[in-house]
Amino acid sequence: MPSAHAQRSRAALLLFGGPAAIVALLASGLVFQLQAAQARGDYPGFPTALQGRPSQVLLAVGSALAVLGLVLSVGCLLLCLLHGYASAQVCGGHSEPDRIDWFLLDSRVIRHIAIGLFSCGLSIYLAAFAIYTLLLFRYETGITNACILSSAIIVLVMMVLYAIVRAPRVLRRHQFEL
Repeated sequence: MPSAHAQRSRAALLLFGGPAAIVALLASGLVFQLQAAQARGDYPGFPTALQGRPSQVLLAVGSALAVLGLVLSVGCLLLCLLHGYASAQVCGGHSEPDRIDWFLLDSRVIRHIAIGLFSCGLSIYLAAFAIYTLLLFRYETGITNACILSSAIIVLVMMVLYAIVRAPRVLRRHQFEL
């Protein structure tokens, strides 16, 4: 029987794939909305003086950021699913119950990469969404939405840094379970 640490690590990583899938779906929807806005050529959020080249550049940047957020989120989802599958295969044989503990302990780097991919994907998606709201809504509303989404990116980065700094302390404290 795997330890409580191994079960919690595996469950957390598999449950982490859900939000990554949601961000991937949102980013893919944003890519299609940005392409539709570019085909339409109408940007109600921009004054008529800025309707030409600046709005086209912002749409191109927003599309590129949305695609990058999509790729990072799908990468995080696949990494979580593959890691969950590999840990289930390692845990499948009941001849060595401690094997899963060592597998999950050795794969701490993979979990940190998954967290990094998810946080980068989410922050890039928020940046692309901020550009989209800037183009879609009126000028004042678009700037307000962009500021709120940008502050969400800062909060997300602070939370990830806190989790990465805190992880070694928690591991040292719970090493006796292994």
